[in-house]
Amino acid sequence: MPPLDELIAKVRAAGVALPPGRVRADGYGDSAELSAELIDLIRSGPKRAGTGLLWAMEHDGAEYAAVEGEGDGSLAFWRDGHWRFFTRECRRIGREPSADMPVVCARFELLAVLPPVR
Repeated sequence: MPPLDELIAKVRAAGVALPPGRVRADGYGDSAELSAELIDLIRSGPKRAGTGLLWAMEHDGAEYAAVEGEGDGSLAFWRDGHWRFFTRECRRIGREPSADMPVVCARFELLAVLPPVR
């Protein structure tokens, strides 16, 4: 991913006015395939939220944080997909997944669709 200041400059050059406050650029999921799938859902409209594992965010020293817009929109689909993702995240950071592990939820707004940054 290019440096944040380059991304901000490209966004502004495309005529997108960023809201006030801290700007953060990040990917989605834990693989290129999952990230592409989730970005497609953002671009096409249904995905306007995301959920991450708080332990992984604390481990990585990152902030991050139902309108996720994935699958059939059911709670069962959300639980299944996120349990698999959180299990991989726990393995990566040396934790055991549990039903009471803390997660962070965030809502967002799509401001513009720009061409991919290379």
